[in-house]
Amino acid sequence: MNFDEKKSRAFALMAERNMRRSEYVPPLYRLLWKAGWKVPPPVFNPFWSNFLLSAAGFSLLIIPIMLLLNWRSVPDEWPQILRNCLQMGLIYGLLDAGHHFIRRKANRLPGWNKLV
Repeated sequence: MNFDEKKSRAFALMAERNMRRSEYVPPLYRLLWKAGWKVPPPVFNPFWSNFLLSAAGFSLLIIPIMLLLNWRSVPDEWPQILRNCLQMGLIYGLLDAGHHFIRRKANRLPGWNKLV
């Protein structure tokens, strides 16, 4: 079974379990799939992978926003701004990965490798 067939099967399984589409097709994953990355849907993705993707995606989004909002601040404060953004990204990644892990357990979904 190739990746697209497996992804379609995963979508059908999540729809059967009445999961919201926004839970299993979030914007970050849609971008990754359009770019050609073969990343499983977040509910089927391992915790650590969801954590890294969410933390990196959030950090890459929030850093430019925070720097634009604080561009007039003293450049000495920029490292603190970057540190805060990375900390926010880590917290968001942990919460997001935990959410997807709980959704997988609550809906009794198999792991990506066990999906048929």
